[in-house]
This record gives sequence, C-alpha cells and structure tokens, in this order.
Amino acid sequence: MASSNGKNERVRITRISARNFKLLKELDLKPDGDVTVIQGESGQGKSTVLQLLQAAFRGADPEVITKGKDEASVFLSFTDGTQLERVIRADGDGKLLITQRGLALKPQEAKAFVRALTGEGVFDPIKWVQLGGGDGDGKTERRRRQRDELLRAMPMELSPQEVGQAIRDLGEDAKAVMDLINMPEQLFSNHALVVCDTLGKTAYEVRTFVNREVSEREEDVKRTPPVEGEVPSEPMAEIEEAEAQALQAYHNALGAVSARQATVDRAAKLKGGLVAKRELLATLDAKPVNLEEIETKLLAGQTRIVEHEEAIRQLQKQIDHHREGIRVEEGHAVVLKANRATQMRVVQERDSLRASIEADAAEIEGIEASLGSTVANPDEAKARFDSIKAYREKREKQDRHEAAVAQWKVANAKSEALTKIVELFRDELPKRILARAKAPIDGLGLEGETLTINGIPLHQKGNSEQIRIGVQVAVALSPNAGFVCVDRLECMGQADRKALYAACKEFGVQILATEVITDREDGVGTRVMMEGGVAKVAA
Repeated sequence: MASSNGKNERVRITRISARNFKLLKELDLKPDGDVTVIQGESGQGKSTVLQLLQAAFRGADPEVITKGKDEASVFLSFTDGTQLERVIRADGDGKLLITQRGLALKPQEAKAFVRALTGEGVFDPIKWVQLGGGDGDGKTERRRRQRDELLRAMPMELSPQEVGQAIRDLGEDAKAVMDLINMPEQLFSNHALVVCDTLGKTAYEVRTFVNREVSEREEDVKRTPPVEGEVPSEPMAEIEEAEAQALQAYHNALGAVSARQATVDRAAKLKGGLVAKRELLATLDAKPVNLEEIETKLLAGQTRIVEHEEAIRQLQKQIDHHREGIRVEEGHAVVLKANRATQMRVVQERDSLRASIEADAAEIEGIEASLGSTVANPDEAKARFDSIKAYREKREKQDRHEAAVAQWKVANAKSEALTKIVELFRDELPKRILARAKAPIDGLGLEGETLTINGIPLHQKGNSEQIRIGVQVAVALSPNAGFVCVDRLECMGQADRKALYAACKEFGVQILATEVITDREDGVGTRVMMEGGVAKVAA
C-alpha cells in the first residue's frame, strides 16, 4: 500500500478480535506502543493469539473452530484504516474480506495486501533465523528450508549470457578457461544465488584439478633447473650444425693423422727396400755382359755351318767330319743362346730395378716434402667438439627448463583465472544480483544449503546479530508489514530480548509476543494477561 508520496508505508495492527477460535470464545485486543507481550500460564491461549493472526492472513482448517460452533472469525484493523475479516466455516466455505477507506478490495488486491504483510519471518523471525543452528538431526534439511524460504521470497534470475559476459569481463585469461566450467542450461532455471553457488563450486572443483597440474608443473620446473652462468642464445639449429661440423672436423683430423702415419710407414718401407735393390743392382752391375762378342761368335758359327754344309756338298768324303763339326757348333750355339738369354734378363732386371729405385726415391722425396706440411691436431678438434657438445647440452637443459616454466605459467594462469571466477560467483556476482534486486541485507550470500552474511554462515553469527538479521529479513520480505510476532519470549535471555527490542525499534515495527509468566520482568511494552482464553490488559 502506497502513501500519498508514492512510497510503501508499513502498517501496524491496532486491533485483534476473534470469536470461536480454539479456546478463544471472545477476544478483543488493542495492541499499544512498540511492544505488546501476551503473558499467562501454559494452556491459557497465548500462542493461540499468534496462531489466529496467521489464520487471518493465510487461512486455517476448520479444526480451529471452537467445539460445538459452526464457524470462527478473526478481525484485524491497521494503522492506515484497512480492516481484514476472515470467516472460517466448518463446511470449509470460508471467506476473506479486506476493506480500505470503506471499499472492499478485489480478490487479487486482497491477495497482494496479504503478501505485502506476511513475508517469511514475520510470524517468528527468531525461529526462522535460528533454523540453520543446532546440532540435532535434520540440520541440513533445516538450513535448506531456511535458504529456500528466503530465496522464494526474493526471486532473482541469472541468465547464461550474463554469466558469460561477467566471466569475459574478468579478462582474456578467464575467458580462455570458461569452457572448463560446465554450465548446463537447466541450471539457470534455479534462483540466481543457487546458480552462483553451484557455478562457484564447479569452478572451485575445476581449480582444484588445475592446481594439481600446477603442482606437477612446479615439480617439473624443479627437476629441470636453469643452467648456471651465461644462457646460450643461439638457435638450437645453429648449435647442432656447429656440433656436426666439429664432429666431422674431429673425424677428419683422426683420418689425416692415420693417413700421415701410413705415409711415414710407407716411406720407411721404401727406404728399406731401396737399400736391398741398390745392393742387388750393384751385384748385377758386377756381372760381365758380352752380348756383341756372343753375337759375333754366333754369326761366325753360322758362317762356318754354311761353309761346312757347302764342304759337305763339295766334299762328300768329309761329311762325317763336318757333321761332327755341326754338332759341336750347334752345341756351342745352344750354350751361347742360353748365355745370351741370361745376359738379357740381367739387363732387363737391372733396367727395371734402376727405374724402381728412381720411382721409390721420387716417392720418398714427395713423402718427406708432405711431412713438412701442417696436419690438424685431433686432440684440439676433439676438445672443440666436446665444447660445442656441452654448449648444445646446456642449451637443451635451458630449453627444458624454459618449457617447464612455460607449462607452469599456463597452468598457473588457468588457476588464477579460475580463482577470479570462483570469487566472481562467491562474492562479486551475488553482490551485483542483490544490488540489482535491492536486497535489504548487505553481504547476503549462499554456500550450499547455508545462508551466509559476508561469507560467515548465518547460524554462526552471535545471538544478538542473528536476532537483528531475523527482524531485518522479516521486514524486508514483507514490504508493508509494521509488525513481527515472537512466541515464547521467556526462552530468550535478557541480552537477546534487548537485541529484539532494539532491532524492532531500528526497523520501525511493533512486536506482538507471548511469554509464560516468570519472575523476570524487563518492564518493556504493554502486558496482556491471558487466563482461560480471556485477555486482560495489565494495570
């Protein structure tokens, strides 16, 4: 209900009347001031007064009708002049009539009026706020009920598009890991705070997995420490090429040394053979060679053979003599031919040996000349190769270290981005949603089934603070209610009662409370004594 300036005004109850409601045959109360305490012994109708208030707004079963009666009725009037009357009939055909300025409200208007006055917590803010506490069975279910009641009274929506944009607004790193978080479309049919809580848990679980990867990458970095001293800066391809060239130079040096040694050995062998050849040549040179004389004698022998043959023809008588001469000369010729062949072989061998000596001498001269040239030192070549190899291994070690660091940075960036997302769902986005919904409780949040205030579970707050929050929630969820009801005030300690009175004064609402008579008296508010269902205002 709006005032003349367009703002909602809270209304208080100015009169409570009832007839035939349980043991209350006739009741007529006029709450006065900020606090009205209904006192009495057990069973005298104190709590029934609060029950009939709920029945007035929300209806009740026929069993609340006093036995022997056909109907019960409840009448309420408010500070703005509104009047509410509810009739509860035994046949179930009850009625609700609400009038403002003498005019009856239409059914939809009447429902809106009731909703504005009877949000969660109005009929017992202390009981509601303490649902999440205690150690008994069903604690989780009570907290879930507490959560659901509050969220149901504060409907809020969150779309996949808004979540996606909120994550992208965190930066490129958060955007890059967004796909790691499962966000099923059906999740967004829940309350916005439930969506945030679920996605926050999902992001936390993903971050836990990623953090294991971060730890593994950290171990990799430890296993691959950086190189000491100067870090090789050349590309690996250049280092590998230089190493290959150094290795080839080393093998070439080894080959050159081996070839040089073979040449030295060859020269020594030639020198040794040259001595033997020269000795043999000297021997051959010492042998006489008379080829011309032999040729002359052969020619003379041939001439004589001709002469003998002629003499044979001429002198038949002398045939035998000449034939013997032929035989002798032919024998001489055989000896001379053999001698000639021997002499020719000696000449040929001598000439060949002389040529061989000259060739060997020339080769020796060439070898000795080549031995004067510089040959690569294999030890130096090996040292250069080892140096380049060590340089390459140093570069590989550094590359492994840098690769491990790069992988750690990637994993750590994921973890940090997921931390931002976890904080987004746990803190920033709920705050944004609550601000948009104009939620009255600063720091309201959700963790599973548990409501939180600034990250602290509601049931872990101090009693006084819980009481204040309970009243705050009650008035926030009932935009026009100017009252709250509290049953069994005697169960609260003195400090808690003071906290209740202070909270109601802070938020401008009246208290309608019940209390079993005790020796304790705090002197606050109007006292109404209930005896046998009859109310008497204390003097």
